[in-house]
Amino acid sequence: MKNDTDKRIRVYLESLKEDLGYERLFRALSLILSEEDLRRYLAANQDIEYCADFDECSERSEALAWNVAKS
Repeated sequence: MKNDTDKRIRVYLESLKEDLGYERLFRALSLILSEEDLRRYLAANQDIEYCADFDECSERSEALAWNVAKS
């Protein structure tokens, strides 16, 4: 994943501040990243609590991860 993509994601996340919702986040990331890059981003950013690994998402984000995967 390119460095500038990571910067764009960071800027977007900072702009959301308190309104950060999983659905909005996945929607935004799916527009910015390819599915492969999204998988890498989720795996590399373990502090983001929706999932540690794209294929083993918690119940809280499983449906959203599925929507990203099929989009």
